[in-house]
Amino acid sequence: MKKQFAEYYELPEERIKEIWEDSLIVFDTNVLLNLYRYNEDARTEFINVIKFYKERLWIPYQVGLEFHRRREEIMRKNAKAYNVLAEKISKELVGVVSSLESEYIRHPYISIKDIKKRVEKCAESITKTLEKQALAHPDYSNGDEILQSITELFDGRVGSDFEEKDLEALYKEGEKRYANKIPPGYCDEKNKKDKGKRSLYGDLVVWKQTIHHCKEQAKSLIFITDDHKPDWWDKVEGKHTPRKELIKEFADSTVQNILIYDSSRFLEYAKRNKAKISPKTIREVEKVKQ
Repeated sequence: MKKQFAEYYELPEERIKEIWEDSLIVFDTNVLLNLYRYNEDARTEFINVIKFYKERLWIPYQVGLEFHRRREEIMRKNAKAYNVLAEKISKELVGVVSSLESEYIRHPYISIKDIKKRVEKCAESITKTLEKQALAHPDYSNGDEILQSITELFDGRVGSDFEEKDLEALYKEGEKRYANKIPPGYCDEKNKKDKGKRSLYGDLVVWKQTIHHCKEQAKSLIFITDDHKPDWWDKVEGKHTPRKELIKEFADSTVQNILIYDSSRFLEYAKRNKAKISPKTIREVEKVKQ
C-alpha cells in the first residue's frame, strides 16, 4: 500500500539527508525576484547560501526567461514605493479628518481643526522619513549586483527551451489540467488569461522542463518556490504541505524523489547542513513571503 500511495508518506530522514547531499537544486522565478525585496544583509546571506550549493544548481529556461522579463518591473515598483506610500498616507490621513470636519466643527469639546493640523504634521513627518529612506535605496542604474550574482551563479546551469511544437502541445495539456484543477498553475488562470499562453502556463512550463531535466540526469530534486497558492500547496490546519499530485507526477515521470520548500524553510534546512545563515535573515525572508 505504501508503495502505491508513496506521495502520502513522508520520506525517511535518511533518504531526506541523501537528497540534500546529492540532488539538483532548482529555484522558482519568484525566489530569485524576491532577492530585490530583501534588505541588504538578508540578500547577501541568501546569495551566499545559493553559492554554497553552486555545483548542484540548475534552473529551467522558463525561470531564466521570467526572471529577465520581470526584474525591471520589480525594481521600478520598489523605487516608486516611497512616493506612492507618502501620497497615500497623506491623502488618506488628512482625507479622513477633512471628511469629518463639518460633522464635528460645532462640537463643544472636540477641536477638529486642531486634530486636522496634527494629522497634517504627522503626514508631513512621515513623508520626510520616506524621502530619507528613498535616498538609501539602491541605484541599480549604476550596476545591478543582484543580476551580476545570479548571472554568475547560473552560468552554464540553465536548461534549453522546449521547441515551439512541444510548447503548443503543453499549452493544450495545460488547458485540460487547469479545467480539472490539476497542479501547478491553474490558480494563475484568472490573472494571466490575457497575457499570452507563455505567461498563462508559465508554472506548468517550469514544472515540465524541470521534470524533463531530472529524468535525463536521473537526479532527485530540491525545488524552492515562494508561490503559496493552492496549486502548489495543500493547507491543513494552518500547515502548508506540497500538493500530493506534484510529488506523484515527479516520481512517476523520473523514478526519483522531490522535496518542495519555500525560501524560509529551505534556509532552515540549509542551516542544518552547515550553510551560514542567521535567524535575522530567515525572519526577513519569512516577512517578505507573508
